[in-house]
Amino acid sequence: MESNPRPGNQKQKRKLQHIKYRVGKRISGRPEKPAGDITYPGIIGKFTGRIALIFIVILLVITLFVGGTGLGIVAGYINTTEEIPNSLFKIKEQTSHMYDKDGTLIATLTGASNINREVVNYHEVSDTYIDEAFIAIEDRSFETNTGIDPKRIISAVISTLINFGESSHGGSTITQQTVKMITGDNEVSLQRKIQEWYRAVQLTNKLSKADIMHTYLNNVPMGNSYVGIESAAKAYFGKHASELNLPECALLAGIPKSPASFNIRTELGRKNALKRQRSVLQAMLEEDMITVQQFEDALNYELVFSHESLAQSTYSVNTYFEEHVMQEVTRDLMDQYGYTYNVANAMVMNGGLQIYSSLDPAVQEPLDRYFSDIDYFQKDPSLYVNTPEIPQGGLVVFDNQTGLLVAMQGGFGKKESNLVFNRATDSINSPASSIKPLGVYGPAIEEEIVTGATIIRDEEVFMDFQNPGVAWPDNWYIDEFLGDMSVRYAVKISNNIPSVKTLFQLGVDRSKAYLKKMGIDLTHDPVDLAIATGAFSYGVSPMQLGNAYQTFINGGQYAPAKSYTKVVDADGIVLLENNPDYISVFSPETSYMMLRIMESSLQKPAPGETMLASAHRLGPIYNANGEKITSSAKTGTGEKDLASWIEYITPYYSTTAWYGFDNRIWTSYINENETRNMHYLVKDFMDEIHQDLAPADWPQPAGIVALQVCSKSGLLASPGCGGYAYTEYFKIGSPITPTKQCPLHSGSGAPVNRLYNDTVWPNGKSYGY
Repeated sequence: MESNPRPGNQKQKRKLQHIKYRVGKRISGRPEKPAGDITYPGIIGKFTGRIALIFIVILLVITLFVGGTGLGIVAGYINTTEEIPNSLFKIKEQTSHMYDKDGTLIATLTGASNINREVVNYHEVSDTYIDEAFIAIEDRSFETNTGIDPKRIISAVISTLINFGESSHGGSTITQQTVKMITGDNEVSLQRKIQEWYRAVQLTNKLSKADIMHTYLNNVPMGNSYVGIESAAKAYFGKHASELNLPECALLAGIPKSPASFNIRTELGRKNALKRQRSVLQAMLEEDMITVQQFEDALNYELVFSHESLAQSTYSVNTYFEEHVMQEVTRDLMDQYGYTYNVANAMVMNGGLQIYSSLDPAVQEPLDRYFSDIDYFQKDPSLYVNTPEIPQGGLVVFDNQTGLLVAMQGGFGKKESNLVFNRATDSINSPASSIKPLGVYGPAIEEEIVTGATIIRDEEVFMDFQNPGVAWPDNWYIDEFLGDMSVRYAVKISNNIPSVKTLFQLGVDRSKAYLKKMGIDLTHDPVDLAIATGAFSYGVSPMQLGNAYQTFINGGQYAPAKSYTKVVDADGIVLLENNPDYISVFSPETSYMMLRIMESSLQKPAPGETMLASAHRLGPIYNANGEKITSSAKTGTGEKDLASWIEYITPYYSTTAWYGFDNRIWTSYINENETRNMHYLVKDFMDEIHQDLAPADWPQPAGIVALQVCSKSGLLASPGCGGYAYTEYFKIGSPITPTKQCPLHSGSGAPVNRLYNDTVWPNGKSYGY
């Protein structure tokens, strides 16, 4: 900082006097207030408060001079003064920040107290004019006083009396103000004032002036929700406090006297603040902190404010993703450090944490756009004119290279407030057929009960053992059975009967054990064979289902997916870091086989297939160059179209989405013409985020062999199989990997590759059911 020479000759003195007079005229008068703020109760209350304060100060002065009893009272107050605990010097309420995966700030968290504070070290700003500005306007004797300034106190009392309750300056020193700010003691009483003075003297003896200034600069109220000069500098000028120039320092130093009156977010407040700035600059000039030239330059400097409305600065709505990160970090702090919820949540919301989320803006932005497009939620809005609810949706997106959550949407349209219902994480619904790869076919492949080529008969069965006379399950194509079909085809058209038969062979308990490993705990759900149709008693959220599907992407390994990479505290210590603790659920071979089978859900009918794939309208992903990116999918539709699910997976991203009604008032069902709305949204969204990506395929494990098999027999294809021959994937050395040729199109005489015990009886009931 340049030196500030004191004007020495008479000419300079006369010039200084002239400037003081000119500026004095420009800054005369009290701060203006909006008409709505001027009320009779307010005027009376303010006047009464000031009179009380004047009375206390006068009484105190008289007491000090009278002696005797008065001195005894003072001594008693001093003896009962509690020392300021060291814990109060540690600034606990600091603004927490959240960043996206690229390190860009996406959320500023100030907690229930709405304190937006960022700590800045005094040495970082000591080269600016911020300390001189505060000293000049708040406490000119700061460097030399003992913590209190008797002259200033008396001067403030006289000024208050002369100006009818409006003092031109306060009586409290910077040290006194610091005491008040860190203790929170602001009671208007004789005892409190005496104890404040005593504590200020104690503080001066305990800390250096630099330490006191550091504490002051980080606790001083700066208007709106901002506390401390760093958050104020960022909010009002878009820069760090260390980058502030002289006129900016002077403006900030003027705010604490009356943050509401000098609120630069309002037109009137900014006008008042600029007047106050001139007072600060004049005080700095009088104290020889700046030269006449600096003073005039500062007066003529045009301040550039950062553009943010009052509404933005006082209240912001966090996104669904941001709120999920807050909740997840809170839970993880509780789990890892044993904190209570209140402590962990306070740390997240205003503990000065730096939270590095996994949000990918290149994925979240288009997702937000699609969830704001009514055409994807209501193709025919007339259907919902007189309904209590409209269709809603919840969706999560995972990066398959990292396993991290990168985007989320919890509801149609704009999110209007915080902590609202998040359908991506809080909406619990039966997953319908979307559960089959996870709870039935994946485990059955792992247990070597089936492969994609295993033949299972679609037929009328009676597998509801509590109602043995009722045919169950049925298919979406009611009153029709297709006979023999491969597991691949059963997944492709989402057939229920082969799924329930497979689950019967696998066992309900084993299915639940596999699902539990993948974060879907059905321990207390009485559901049995209905697992195979996804008819849970309690249901799952899109987040749960999507996280479970990550098991196939990770080669059979499961870990709870995180929405952050690390969390750092205010001291730079890493509190949390995303180091997934994977557990093994499937082999890499099982995972690969399941993903390959799920590709069929997006494909057109093969020779001999009479039913369309559940997601045939969508098809696989192609990039901008028309190159195919391998894609797998599984859909699910709730009973009577209660809900619609889709899981769409590529080597790059996985998207899990639910569509339906919240059903908080009564049960509503999706119109039959709207059940695929979310399917189309997901496909269009996935198309967009894959446009610039290269072709990719599932990496094939070493233990996999690709064989040509016949879709009718499930055995090796012969020349006679013709169009029924296709490529299927098997585990090398598995006892159910086919080794014989198809008997239906050759003379091999081998039995058809059927599910064990799937032998048809004349009455249509299968053996063993």
